[in-house]
Amino acid sequence: MSEGPQVLIRTEWLRRWLVGQTVVMASTRDTLAGEANANSGSRIDRVDCVGKHIFLRFTSGCVLHNHLLMKGRWRKYPGGMLIPPDDAWIQIDRGESVICNLHGQMLEWMSEDEARQVIASLGPDALKQPYPLDQIERNLIRSTLPITEALLDQALLSGIGNTARSEILFTAQLDPRKQSCDLTPGEMERLHEQIVDILWESYRSGGRWRHRVYRRNGEPCVECGAPIEMIRLAPTRRSTYYCPSCQTEPLPSLF
Repeated sequence: MSEGPQVLIRTEWLRRWLVGQTVVMASTRDTLAGEANANSGSRIDRVDCVGKHIFLRFTSGCVLHNHLLMKGRWRKYPGGMLIPPDDAWIQIDRGESVICNLHGQMLEWMSEDEARQVIASLGPDALKQPYPLDQIERNLIRSTLPITEALLDQALLSGIGNTARSEILFTAQLDPRKQSCDLTPGEMERLHEQIVDILWESYRSGGRWRHRVYRRNGEPCVECGAPIEMIRLAPTRRSTYYCPSCQTEPLPSLF
């Protein structure tokens, strides 16, 4: 699944190719075709993202909202190239080239007011500059979820997905099972530092991740050599990879 760094990279790519362009659009999907035709001849005014959500704003006042989920992609093809209609959810024709959204997965037209409502439902973007530390910390302190689950809650902070959270918690040396509201000031400081470091590391690498723990179940930890483990916690029960040696809190001393 595309996470914040990949979505930001794709947003900048769309911005480069589409902003200021008067476009012709088409779609073979019933839910998109009417507005695509109605907005043909409009100019794309802005392309922005918040977390994992992309918003293409047209001078007509319409907004095309996209969440790539697992399979969605944006691609550029030469003008006039035949693109399988089942693959291309929408085609944005610039003349010499066509920008296509392939496989969605969430693609919908909305008004500016509706777009604002979507954005209002999201927590602060973890890739926003300057980093919104105070807002994110307030949200995490209020959460009783395990910290590994809190990082996935897009209403608390947006842009972190399954890969990033495992890597962030490992490099911050935090037990993924600990409740978000129970993090100490020192642990919260390490968490903020690693959110920034891990997400921007991926961005600078072109959207690639360095897998220190993610999908390394049973392999030796890069720090201590202990085998990496995978756990699933409620409510999402999505896989978290961690080192039980580096990331487990020591038992309190009895003496």
